[in-house]
Amino acid sequence: AEAEWATRAALEAADAAHGPAYPAAAVAIFLNSLGRAFQAQGHYAQAERHFRHAIAVAEKIGDPDHVLIAVGLVQLGKLFEARNRYGDAEPLLRRAQAMLEEVYGADHPDMAICRGNLVRVLRAQATALGKRAEWLTRQGRYREAEPLCRRALSLAEEVPELGIDGPPVQNLRPRALDELAVAQNRDFVTHRKRLGL
Repeated sequence: AEAEWATRAALEAADAAHGPAYPAAAVAIFLNSLGRAFQAQGHYAQAERHFRHAIAVAEKIGDPDHVLIAVGLVQLGKLFEARNRYGDAEPLLRRAQAMLEEVYGADHPDMAICRGNLVRVLRAQATALGKRAEWLTRQGRYREAEPLCRRALSLAEEVPELGIDGPPVQNLRPRALDELAVAQNRDFVTHRKRLGL
């Protein structure tokens, strides 16, 4: 609550003292701070609104090295991750990673943190998709399950390519695909070949 108050007070004071001439970069930084304060308090809608505003401000000023934009994207992506909105988080974290890699280079130590954020989301997203596909398979909804299986496997295969070691993604072994083949009385080998496994 104190951080939120201090950030709001600083933003209001800057606006009052400097008006539109106040550096927009500072406004973006304040908005990100305010978003983090709201997120910490569990006020997710307000946090999202401030993160989006920070990104918009940074994009409007034409942030030449994109760092302010990337920071906002990472904050919004982490908020979505915390809310289990992995599909929303993934493109934001990918965009932030591309921007920061352009500025710092792929071997910069901060890039490992950026890749780690993305890997966490990919693993969680793949696991959630895999579980949903298995549930759909048990319900006999094979046509709905199949694209989820494909996407989950695609995400799981991408994780090692990002250069991050860690536990394998759970529930993504082609078990759901095997269940699909058996349940639909398809030839198991033909089914897996068709899916490129």
